Amino acid sequence: MYLPTATWLLGNKSIYAWLWDDLELMRAADAEVVRRHVPRTEVADARAVERALDDQQRLVLKPSDDYGGHGVVIGPDVTPAAWREALRKALAESGHVLQQHIAADRLRMQFLDLETDEVRDADVSFCVATYLFGERAAGAYTRFSPPGAGGVVNLHQGALTSGLLLVDDHAVASTSPAPCWPALRDGGRAGASG
Repeated sequence: MYLPTATWLLGNKSIYAWLWDDLELMRAADAEVVRRHVPRTEVADARAVERALDDQQRLVLKPSDDYGGHGVVIGPDVTPAAWREALRKALAESGHVLQQHIAADRLRMQFLDLETDEVRDADVSFCVATYLFGERAAGAYTRFSPPGAGGVVNLHQGALTSGLLLVDDHAVASTSPAPCWPALRDGGRAGASG
């Protein structure tokens, strides 16, 4: 898929910090959209990092211009020492943001354990994404973490995908164990194979 070069600008997470910094310059309706749908974000400069030392349980540290969950450190998921070290590195490297931690939604799904051939239930983190074609919603899919995976719901971090089944006008995630088999066979770290 070809995406214009300008879309790379929108991929930089610093834009979220700029939105929050410029709330007072926006129309009231636009500012409300940011408040409701964009996690509070700030560039990880020296002052922000100093504050972040005490706000570990409420923050996530992310590289500004990366993708795939690389370099993401979820404050509540690491030790205070690991958090301090991640902040130190981020400040030395620059190019990071601190973002409000919003826990991923959880969904009970069934998974097949290939070692025991048992189907078991697990509450896993997930997110729903919409496909847009011609500025119109044209479908959706879910990303979800296999049991025991970390808090980053991303394919590069072992998350799996599944389509949605629409029932009575309500979106329900597929609970087929088939896409999850590789994840359980490989200790929850492998991606889905098809």
